Amino acid sequence: FTEVFHHFFGAQPLEELDRVTHQNWSFKINNEAPCFSRLTRSGTESQCRCPREYLEQSGIFFSRLMQRFRSRHEVQHFGERHYFANHTVIGLHVRAGNGEQGDFVRKNRQISNASLWVQSLSSIMLKISKDWIVKPPLLFIATDTSSVVSDFRQALSKKMRVVEYQQHRPANGSGVVFGQAGTNKKLEGPECLLQWENSMMDMMLLATTDVVVAGRPSS
Repeated sequence: FTEVFHHFFGAQPLEELDRVTHQNWSFKINNEAPCFSRLTRSGTESQCRCPREYLEQSGIFFSRLMQRFRSRHEVQHFGERHYFANHTVIGLHVRAGNGEQGDFVRKNRQISNASLWVQSLSSIMLKISKDWIVKPPLLFIATDTSSVVSDFRQALSKKMRVVEYQQHRPANGSGVVFGQAGTNKKLEGPECLLQWENSMMDMMLLATTDVVVAGRPSS
């Protein structure tokens, strides 16, 4: 993992490490990041329960990662090609699983009715963006499942433009690159690196949008 990090962001400046002043700020990389995994929402509550300093330092850290990202110029060009500056860009992350089994299913991360889910979320996005006249809405989708993009394009046809970062994804229903242990095809060299690059580009493009929707079961 260290080699992959270095490939995308270069060496980690040592002077930034002294900012880690709390043990909970240093954690193993997994699906459930400390603090955020314990957040709950009830009623009109909208404030994050994480310490303010944690959020501030996280913002600094991730902003610097974006500045160091080796393909940051490609991120900029993508936004220019799709006129991000002229739109209010909604970034949608959909971890649909593409037929993945194992831990994904055990944790109930799958979308039980994809068609209904897409229609419902499309209606919500159209409702909240109906007054965005000066900078009309544009939807950027980052997903592991290609059918999600086509489903949203159909649901939002002639109502909201939908864009994606073009990449090769596994065939519909065939799972994802990472999934149930021991069942995945081993990727070698350039093919493996390409999958990392596609995922990182999606994440960096999400970071350039005006609002991010982490559609359940986004992880």
